[in-house]
Amino acid sequence: MKKMFLSSYLLIISIILMGCGKNQNNSKRQVEEQHIENLSYKSNKSLKKEIFKYKKSVKYFTRLRVDEIYNKFDKNEGFYLYIGRATCPYCRIFEPKLKEAAKNFTSKIYYLDVENIKKNSKEDSFIKGTGLKYIPALLYINSKTDPDFLKFKSSKKLTVYKIEKFIRKYN
Repeated sequence: MKKMFLSSYLLIISIILMGCGKNQNNSKRQVEEQHIENLSYKSNKSLKKEIFKYKKSVKYFTRLRVDEIYNKFDKNEGFYLYIGRATCPYCRIFEPKLKEAAKNFTSKIYYLDVENIKKNSKEDSFIKGTGLKYIPALLYINSKTDPDFLKFKSSKKLTVYKIEKFIRKYN
């Protein structure tokens, strides 16, 4: 049992920290996302600009710490949670689309930055508990059901309409 738990733990952390959104079962997505990643890392200067722009833009969402997420959960509050990080090229593609979609709704979207997750931290435990497999991720969380994830294969091909449809589902 401990081996299974440890194996699951290591797999999830590896995917989150190193995969940054890659789905190992979808080679087409891997090729497409790798191309995007290569374009994103062409020059250090342009990368810094992209990261700066992301950090500025993500302020549109209300940032939460994990203890605040658990607090909302304990109060039976349903809420949307965007999980991402500035150094993830897929998150930098996803975030502007989410921001555009969110402008059409009154529901707040909260943000969990997973840039500096440490093993065995509260953040790490939370990520494992949600079943998150890759980032970026948009979840709807409430205390009555398991988290619901916006399902998509490519940040680049994801439409604002599809994000709006997911938000509308619980709004």
